[in-house]
Formats: sequence, C-alpha cells, structure tokens
Amino acid sequence: RYLGRGQDDHGRYRYQVSAASNQTIAGYNLPRHAGATFFMAQAAGVTGDAGVRWGTLMAAQYMRAETMGWCGEHRCIVDDGEANAGSSALAVIAMSEIVLRGIDASYERDVRELSAFLRSLQRPDGELMHVYDQAAKRPIDVQRLYFSGEAALALARAHRITKDPADLEAARRLLARLAGPGWSFFGSRYYWGEEHWTCQAMAELWDRAPSEEALEFCRGWHRYQRKLQYGPGDSPMDADGAFGFGSMVSPRLTPASSRGEACGATLAAMRKAHPDDPENAELSRELDRAVAFVLRHQLAPGPSHLFSDPNALAGAMPGSPVDWTIRMDYPQHAGSMMVRWLELNAR
Repeated sequence: RYLGRGQDDHGRYRYQVSAASNQTIAGYNLPRHAGATFFMAQAAGVTGDAGVRWGTLMAAQYMRAETMGWCGEHRCIVDDGEANAGSSALAVIAMSEIVLRGIDASYERDVRELSAFLRSLQRPDGELMHVYDQAAKRPIDVQRLYFSGEAALALARAHRITKDPADLEAARRLLARLAGPGWSFFGSRYYWGEEHWTCQAMAELWDRAPSEEALEFCRGWHRYQRKLQYGPGDSPMDADGAFGFGSMVSPRLTPASSRGEACGATLAAMRKAHPDDPENAELSRELDRAVAFVLRHQLAPGPSHLFSDPNALAGAMPGSPVDWTIRMDYPQHAGSMMVRWLELNAR
C-alpha cells in the first residue's frame, strides 16, 4: 500500500523519499521499478487487495508502453537510453509474476519477447553480456553486479510460462556458471559475492533442472551469512537478525531482506532435496530472525514528532534505524522476503 499510494498517473513509484520531510528526491531507476512491481504482484496474489492489483497493472503498463524498445531483432527494456540485461531480466520477473498470479495473462507475450533478448546475450560459457549497443546492434561483453543472477531467475520463471526448452537451458547454463567457474579462484571458499538472486534462481529451477552444485553453493553462502548475522547482545543497537560487520555499525534493513529472500529460497530447495538435513533448522532460524528484525523497523506509520506526515510513510522500510531515506527497492526486498516466509510456513 505504501508503494501504491505513491504512484503517479504513469504508474511510476516514488523512487526516493526523505521520511522526515516527506519530500520526493529527484531521480528514477527502472530495474528497481520492475523489482517493486514484482513484489506488488506477489502482494496482490497473497492478499487479494484490489488496490494493490491495480497498482501492479499500472506499473507494468508503464514498462510495456514507455520503456520497451528494440535491440536488433529483439524487444528489450531501454533504461535512460541504455539497454541492459538487468532491466529486461527484472521486467521478466515482474511480468511473469503477473501472469502466474492470474492478474493479466496478456503479459505472456512480453515475457516471451524479453526472454529471447536475454538468451541472445548468452556467451558459450553460460555467462551473459550485460549491455546492448543499440546503434551498433551488438551486445557488449561487460558484467555488472546482480545482472546475471537476475537473468537466471528471469529465464527460469519465463520457462514456467513459455514452456520453451531454450529458456530452461539458458537458465540452467547461467546458473551453472554462477555457482561454478564464475566464482572460482584461489581462496574463493572464504569470500562471497551478492548471491540473493542466484539462490532464488537455484530454487526456481529445482523441480525442472535441479543442481546439487548450486544448492551446495547457496548452503555455503548462508553458512557464511550466519556468521555475520547479529545475535542478542552483539550490538548496543537493535540489530538482532540483521547482517553486518562490527557492533557499532548501524544495521541496514535491505541486506537483511535480500539475504532473507535467498535464505527462504534455499530452505525451499533443501526441504525438497534433503528434508531431514539438520541445516534446515538453521536456515529457518536465520530467516525467522531476519524477518523479525525487518518487521521491528517497518514504519507503522512512523514517529509523529519527527516526521512531517507520518501517515504518508506507513508501511515503508527505511534504510536503517538511523537512515530514514526510503527507496522503492527497500519495501520490495522486505516484502518479497515476507511472501517467501508465508509460503514456507503455510498450514
């Protein structure tokens, strides 16, 4: 509802907001728009809220009508003059959720077209080239943070709709790259990247292209994350369940949310692959504590003595207990984590 209240006539959200003044900060980010729309579709499906459903459709129509262009022979998302894998991948994730939740089946066509573009960026080793030069009509072989994991999840979700074996094979090859040679170097077992999209792709593929290697990769990542998860008394601040370094660093909400998303995905795959593994209980505790931390800091509606309009911020997620700048991807990651928690704990 916070996201929906801030949408304009084009379906765009308030990108960044200063909570104290309730002022919108200039700028916009299309990948985060798509991510927020993914969560809106999830929320519409979980709650049945007609207003959230309408906001989802407005946001999706903005992507379809105002951001889709041509990358050679393929349709793609063009973000501020640039076509890249991340924007198109997150659009696929959002639009596939809209189709799978029964909100609007017409987005199947867009999912098909954008997935074909993502496949056209794939290298022989499974990795993607992340940028497309529209003038030269060719991809540029550079890699950016998050894009490959987002694309692996997008292609895996697209396959549920398109039934195209090419989507499944592209997702499988990309995940194998991410969980294998893409993160292989001396000492790699002691260092990790940002893998929350990768682990969601692994779980999404489990019933159609299960990978024990990718599952073990995600288990290892979460063992590392649990070492970084604050416990009671680790910080003088309310940090229990957050992730970070050092007792005096203010804990951030979005890392807890994104790790919670990935933790829930990993737990879902583990329950299918290894239902009696004792690590399932550890993953469940990791997720529960992350959810609890984020819920404690949700603005509901916020401190009236510090905010000019606390009701306008009700439901939002700040950056941290001391950073009250709100960005549209903060509620997205938090909400998607909560949806995963609800699905895992459904009775």
